[in-house]
Amino acid sequence: MTMSSLISRPIYNITPHKVVIRLLFFLVNKNNSKIKKSKFLSVNSKNLEILCANLSKILKKPVELDLVKLHYPFYDSNILANLLGRICDINYKPYIFILDKIFNKANIKNPTIRIPETNSNIPTFLTGLKIRLAGRLLKQKIVPRHTVKTTQHGSLTRSSADIVTNSRFTSKNKRGTFSFTVTMGHRFF
Repeated sequence: MTMSSLISRPIYNITPHKVVIRLLFFLVNKNNSKIKKSKFLSVNSKNLEILCANLSKILKKPVELDLVKLHYPFYDSNILANLLGRICDINYKPYIFILDKIFNKANIKNPTIRIPETNSNIPTFLTGLKIRLAGRLLKQKIVPRHTVKTTQHGSLTRSSADIVTNSRFTSKNKRGTFSFTVTMGHRFF
């Protein structure tokens, strides 16, 4: 994968006959047209075939890569944590502005209200999203002893979410080290 894309943690499905590795990826470019997607896959297809061949030799089983493109970064906690780290490290927009954009686009639903089943490709919905920033970004003012900011929308309890995932991104800038911790809860239909 190139630097214009972010990937999730791999999900392994090992059977006696083959190994299937599922990866979720998100294209960072603003112009995510179908032409760019086909170009992205055609450019990286040789690298992916070489990777599958090398993994097949090591594991002594055929290996399949199942790549799934995400249209929104807030369906996977690892992708969202890495995206926040990249955006906030190079972007000079305020942190609150970036959080507002994410929480306005994320469709967080109340799990206690009965949601009618739809014919959706996504078998889960978000029940809660918690973003924690520890450290200082370049745009932030230096305030002594106040370096942790936590924002949460929705519920992350085990009774309302079937799956709760956690991811962390840590990096450095001129003002020291900072880390984003993203926790999100999913509920199955």
